[in-house]
Amino acid sequence: MAGPLTPRSLKITAPIIVVDWQTILRDAAVIVHDGKVARVGLADAMKHEKVDRTIRLPHHILHPGFINCHCHLELSYMAGELTPRAPFTDWISELIALRTQTKAPHIRACITTALRRLTHTGTTCVGDVCQTGLPAAALAKSGLRGVIFHEVIGLDPALAPARFNELLRRISEAKKHGGLLTHGVAPHAAYSTSAELISLAAKYAANVGAPMSMHMLETREETQFCEKGTGPFKNLLEKLGQYSPGFIPRQSPMTLAADAGALKNGLMVHFNHSSPGDIASLKKYRASVAFCPNSNRWFGRSPRHPVAKLIRNKINVGLGTDSLASNTDLDMRAEMRAFIKSFPALGPQTAFYLATQGSAMALGLGKMAGTLLPGALFDAAALEIKISSKADPLRSIIISKGNYSRLWVNGRPVSIR
Repeated sequence: MAGPLTPRSLKITAPIIVVDWQTILRDAAVIVHDGKVARVGLADAMKHEKVDRTIRLPHHILHPGFINCHCHLELSYMAGELTPRAPFTDWISELIALRTQTKAPHIRACITTALRRLTHTGTTCVGDVCQTGLPAAALAKSGLRGVIFHEVIGLDPALAPARFNELLRRISEAKKHGGLLTHGVAPHAAYSTSAELISLAAKYAANVGAPMSMHMLETREETQFCEKGTGPFKNLLEKLGQYSPGFIPRQSPMTLAADAGALKNGLMVHFNHSSPGDIASLKKYRASVAFCPNSNRWFGRSPRHPVAKLIRNKINVGLGTDSLASNTDLDMRAEMRAFIKSFPALGPQTAFYLATQGSAMALGLGKMAGTLLPGALFDAAALEIKISSKADPLRSIIISKGNYSRLWVNGRPVSIR
């Protein structure tokens, strides 16, 4: 829940302030004016600055809040309910069955609990994919920043106009909750959403300047179905009574997304299995990738994600937790630890970048978001931690497991109780 109105000007001092992934100050201070960073530097140099309020944080690291660029808050009630390491289409069947059995009040309660976990672990912004619109009210009330990708699904082209109109209705309803929320669209995936429906969503996003996200190349079977119409996804669709030979795209998922206009500035989620041509397409259309290390681990997938190649090719990458239907936690520090374990050569600096600025860019929040540079919105987290003068502050943050003591979003304190 958002705290009371803050003074117009605020000074916070801390032994360590992480300005961004490559700038760390000791015995430092940040001055916030009207919700934005006005100045950051050594505390001694700013000791005479006049402000409305000063907060001293001894034994703390202050840093940009984490940005979780891919989550499904509305699936939080599925925590511990689905089978880890199950074949992906079996997992989908379990998810659909559980979804039909669960009522909205329980879903809402679990969303609130999930948001509390985000704040306890230093996240100030979340990119959330939802089909129901239920997270919007809780997110707005929480005081967190959010980008809600309203999901649309349907492989039958004949259903595209009706599904799109329902999408517009959900977006309109969600906007009524206000808050620090941006509303975008999310055609679910190439194996579940027709080219016609993807195109309608993409045109809407382009026309109104809304962000767009799409699950992409999560499994090899996705490409098998899209190109040949065979494999586990065909079997699943037949089981659900949603298969027709005419629904098969007969092209790769990336080609389908490009042709439908979904790649341009879009956020492609997972991107576990790709070809050199797919990476070239990302670059051509300035698309970003959301990488979810612990979701892949939950499914028992190989850690050989092309993230290092993406970074070398200057493709923007952000980190996400995915949902509690395919992860055990929503702590971005756990994602960074998993990232470093799989890609030790990239190290803590890259991991921290992906969890802040990389995710901000992936969500369309701009280059200043995910930093405490002058001019940036003051979205920050304070962690009480014992750290020696020789220790790496970023590594210390990442390996920590305790709850955060303070959080600010847009310059306002956020309750973490």
